[in-house]
Amino acid sequence: MKKTFEIPWGRSTLPWQTSLSLVHPSADPDKSPARSPSAALDEPLGSPPLEELAEGARRVAVVLPDATRAWQEIPLMVEAVAKRLRRARCGKIEWILGLGQHRPSTEEEMAHIVGPFAGPDDAVFCHDASATDDLGRRTSRGTVLSVQPEVADADLVVFVGGICYHDLAGFSGGRKALLPGVSARTSIQANHRLGMTDRGFNPCVASGVLEGNPVHEDMAEYLDLFLQGRRAFLLNVVPDGKGRPYDYVAGDPVRAWRKGVERAVELQTLWTERECDAAVVSSGGYPYDIDLYQATKALASVYGALCPRGGIVLVADLEEGMGTDVFDRTMRLALVDFEGAMEALRHDFTIPAYIAVKIAWELSTRPAALVTSAGDRVAFPGLVTDDMEAALAHATRGVAPGATLFVPSGNTVLVRKRQAPQQSR
Repeated sequence: MKKTFEIPWGRSTLPWQTSLSLVHPSADPDKSPARSPSAALDEPLGSPPLEELAEGARRVAVVLPDATRAWQEIPLMVEAVAKRLRRARCGKIEWILGLGQHRPSTEEEMAHIVGPFAGPDDAVFCHDASATDDLGRRTSRGTVLSVQPEVADADLVVFVGGICYHDLAGFSGGRKALLPGVSARTSIQANHRLGMTDRGFNPCVASGVLEGNPVHEDMAEYLDLFLQGRRAFLLNVVPDGKGRPYDYVAGDPVRAWRKGVERAVELQTLWTERECDAAVVSSGGYPYDIDLYQATKALASVYGALCPRGGIVLVADLEEGMGTDVFDRTMRLALVDFEGAMEALRHDFTIPAYIAVKIAWELSTRPAALVTSAGDRVAFPGLVTDDMEAALAHATRGVAPGATLFVPSGNTVLVRKRQAPQQSR
């Protein structure tokens, strides 16, 4: 008997009828109630309240995520932060969209993110990775501390963002608002280059890995250097296993983020009792699947629950196609000349190129298909189609019939196979 599922796909859903034996991984029950941004601000971790920190601050820089992070429901946090800052009667507030190396946000996107909460004297603008201030310090791994001038010169910096599993930094949020958020392009690339070794890709650079992950450790040291002698505060959202805002943490940028990571593990780790032969994973719809560059984060969520050569179907609408030109060019090169793409990456490292080559490498040993409406606008290491049945047939070729993992919100979760308890002798 066939069942019908509505898979998140762009700004809508994709109906899928199937008689497959599906495995639905689930999170352990969470006994803590959902919280609001204001509730978290009322109980800051390791820090005075935001309004107390803001007293006497002539310039406040609030670093915000861009439109590719709309899942964080940023206006809710902006409203909560704005109310506290107004209460403190601080000076000029500058709302800065931390782009890292993403495309500039449009006026419409900026207006949506900040909403009506920016005052008439506030400034709202995008970070520029080519116009930063070198603060004369560097991490032990050599990453130069160079940030947006308005952030460097602020009397108080407020970092706003969200915490979920991240395929490069282990977890997003926290220190990522600074690096890559509002840092120099050269600093961003130096940090992300740590994802590679002389032999290829560093296995410690993976979702959920912090200890021994050089990308995270360099980011954390970079933040520590920046915070010395500065007033700073953090407000981060922690989504649940379906990508919906659920909890918030606020306070000291390091301590509050660490608590948020603990909550992310509790809320976003999905468990399965068995290793699966194939996986159907959606990025979670818009904005997670705004382009292939963002959507491929969902792939890392299922690797740990698949058999070594298990196939993957990625469901992503890709409203903006491939994403960046560099990601597009590198992916197309990697599909016809992987060694050439790897060599080019070593000589001219960029983050989009790194992601493209890594995805091509990860999918080289397993059948994969992409279900999208983007058609020939995209290049992918496998079949590109708008038909779920064709995608499944491709992804399961040569694989014995078995259990199929189904993950409708792959960009914010990590699926793990639960280990059987060891029996005592």
